[in-house]
Amino acid sequence: MSKSYGNTIDLFVDSKALRKQVMRIVTDPTPVEEPKDPDGCNVYKIYSLFLDAAQRQTLRQRYQAGGLGYGDVKQELFETIDAFITPYRERRTALLDDIDGLRAILASGAQKARYVAAKTLTKVRKKTGAAY
Repeated sequence: MSKSYGNTIDLFVDSKALRKQVMRIVTDPTPVEEPKDPDGCNVYKIYSLFLDAAQRQTLRQRYQAGGLGYGDVKQELFETIDAFITPYRERRTALLDDIDGLRAILASGAQKARYVAAKTLTKVRKKTGAAY
């Protein structure tokens, strides 16, 4: 996938834009009443990432039974993704609204990373006999 092709799903956009991206997922022209191949369907592949084994099997059976419209599955996928990502989207917005707090979190992470890196470099230098 490449953003330049416009075929990505940006999880942190608002719900309206997320729905638009999900509804643009390419599907085949199989009529609603005919059975569909879940393994060849992009919507099924993405949707299955959010489902447990039993839910995946149920969705697979719905595909193979016929009478399932891609628009319906896309709407379900959108609702699933939106419900899943909403808490993360809200947390991201809160972090971005508090720039000083965000800088403090980043500084703390940098300090922890420097500590771990220094320990690792000390081990490497001892093992290689490099002066430090």
